[in-house]
Amino acid sequence: MAHTKKKPAKKAPKKRRKHVPVKKGQEVAIVKEEQSAVQVLSLTNMVEIMEFGKVLNKYIKANKLSVVIEGKDYPLCGAWKYAGVNFGLTAVPVELIPQHKEGQYVTLLWKKQLYEGKKKDGSTYKYEKDVVFFSGWAHHTELIDRMKVQNRVTREKTMPYYSYKCVVEVQRNSDGKVMTKGTSVCTNMEDMKAGFQEYAIMGQAQTRTISRALRNLLDFVLQAAGMEPTPGEEMPHEPEDRHSDGQTPRTNNVTKPPASDYVFKQWVERAKKGEKVLDKALENLSLTDEQIEVLEAIEKKPQ
Repeated sequence: MAHTKKKPAKKAPKKRRKHVPVKKGQEVAIVKEEQSAVQVLSLTNMVEIMEFGKVLNKYIKANKLSVVIEGKDYPLCGAWKYAGVNFGLTAVPVELIPQHKEGQYVTLLWKKQLYEGKKKDGSTYKYEKDVVFFSGWAHHTELIDRMKVQNRVTREKTMPYYSYKCVVEVQRNSDGKVMTKGTSVCTNMEDMKAGFQEYAIMGQAQTRTISRALRNLLDFVLQAAGMEPTPGEEMPHEPEDRHSDGQTPRTNNVTKPPASDYVFKQWVERAKKGEKVLDKALENLSLTDEQIEVLEAIEKKPQ
């Protein structure tokens, strides 16, 4: 009996998936569902935070997202943003408010400053650099003239005064809830911002406020990473710049302390007795514009 080959059974036709159009508004729900599936760290789980601190420290060091000031690491904006992302948080600038008025000008004065650098072999060297030593209102002409007489000025510049206040919200990525807010101000009368143009002051105000807002929630996270809890953008001192040859410049400048109310009253009393104290006060203290105006007014009065 002859054998006959069996014909292979026909495969059942595949059912075509019916296309269902996404309705308006439904795509938002789909995006949120995908976002919620992404695992984020918890701010209440200390084990996770300590483990993440090691990762964060390496990330900051590898990407140079901190500044070294007096031997301590202060995290910059990028470090705060990276930490925020890992906890499902985003800092969003919502308002930028100009604080300056039209017609306000500041005068900047530069002079040579002696610096000391250190090489890789441990030897030191000295060099000079132009630095801003005075930044004040342009209409304080008498004060500016005194500064010129008392110092060897290498450069002078008068420019518009810029000041911006920024408001930032820290939003939770999963639902957009505002977890905290932060505000900060930046002006071109600050020592480290002297000479900045308007666009730079606007940008610095936003950058500084983003760090400040995220700090409200994540300061202890950055501490777990071995960083200081204060954003680097808020530190008034000049950071130790790291050069390609390993040199670390050091300035022999000493930051002048601000005058407390008690100390300033003592200077006022001395001025009222006829003593010329303004120049002495400026040599030893960092006075505000209002304090300078008070002492100037007293010294101008006939005794």
